[in-house]
Amino acid sequence: MKKAKRQNAQTNRSDARVEFCDLERHQWRFFLRSSAATSGANNAALPEGFVNALNAAGAWLGWSGTLQRADRHPTPADFSQRLVVEQATEWREHDGILRTLEARTLLDACYLQLGAAKEGALQTPHALQDALPALPAGEGYLGDAECWCLMLADGEPDEPALREAIRRLALPQEGYLTFDTQGGRLALYPNTLTACIVYTPAQTQPMSRLLHQILPPFLLNLLKIRRLREQYLQFKPQVQGEEGRLERLMAQARQAHQLSIEQIEQHSVQLAHQQAHYLETLSQIEEWQHTLKTLQDNLRRLLRDPLWRDGEQSAPARLLLERVQLWIDQLHSDLHYFHITRRQADLHLQSLNTASGVRAAQWNRRITLLLGIFVVLELPQAFPELSIPARLALIGAGALAMLLGNWYFTRR
Repeated sequence: MKKAKRQNAQTNRSDARVEFCDLERHQWRFFLRSSAATSGANNAALPEGFVNALNAAGAWLGWSGTLQRADRHPTPADFSQRLVVEQATEWREHDGILRTLEARTLLDACYLQLGAAKEGALQTPHALQDALPALPAGEGYLGDAECWCLMLADGEPDEPALREAIRRLALPQEGYLTFDTQGGRLALYPNTLTACIVYTPAQTQPMSRLLHQILPPFLLNLLKIRRLREQYLQFKPQVQGEEGRLERLMAQARQAHQLSIEQIEQHSVQLAHQQAHYLETLSQIEEWQHTLKTLQDNLRRLLRDPLWRDGEQSAPARLLLERVQLWIDQLHSDLHYFHITRRQADLHLQSLNTASGVRAAQWNRRITLLLGIFVVLELPQAFPELSIPARLALIGAGALAMLLGNWYFTRR
């Protein structure tokens, strides 16, 4: 009976009409800056693709005149600097829809943020579906992220209100994580980098901080994680191909006892060359693993902001970080098995070197024996007074001593 009452209460709450107003849609377009720009050698340089997208966004905004700031100056890589004049960030109305843009540097990247808003009660979310322009990708393009914002006309931004907002916006009903923040309730889709915020009028200021200061670096880190994951899945078959070629050379190296010294040397060179290629691929994976750990630490740092309720200890935060840790563990596991093959290659190279040394020592003994025989044959010349039988006996004794000495040293 109590369970039925609870179910009825939840049904009545979810069926209640939730009123929204002031619909906003924001989109971020991220670009990777050059290493020279982030190191300070050419801090003012921006990717060509970003500049082209920024100019297209300025035309969409209806901006006339200079869009980029003229007073930009070199800054540390960890400092976020605005790239456009402040007037361009103000809302401008076009056919009943407000538009705005923002552009900033962010660590080793820069981003363009476009915004569209429809004031008043929410009639249809489709009003902003085509409100943002399709911008060119171009050089340095990393990817996009998006966030929808809805203000509650009344009530609290609880889970039923968030689900209703997701339904009204035609967003997927599954696959999102729910975060409780000072700026409202946030639904985040980690796979598509789409977010939805439901907030009250009293939460407008913290919501704005969440939208403009926290989400851009947060989404950038998630975008880089997704990009690394895709790159690794494409790169792993290449590593396995290098590993297969290395294993075939190792299989040939096991037959070293049947090869000549020249063949052994050729196999050693081929095996060492292939191992160098293999180690280059492993170093790329190790670099990605380190980058993933750094990105995970960045997410933890952002989640410690007081704007998030319960921070990194909340259930959705732990789940998000665990997904990243899963990929870190996957790379660690793959590297472990790849390095086993590398150690096997080291052993096979040592085996080839040993076989080459043994074969060379054998030939040295044979050459030494041959030279010794010539020396023995010349011994009678030192004793011309000896008769022929005596000379033959001397040659025989010398040859016997040499053979016995060779037999002794080879079996010692």
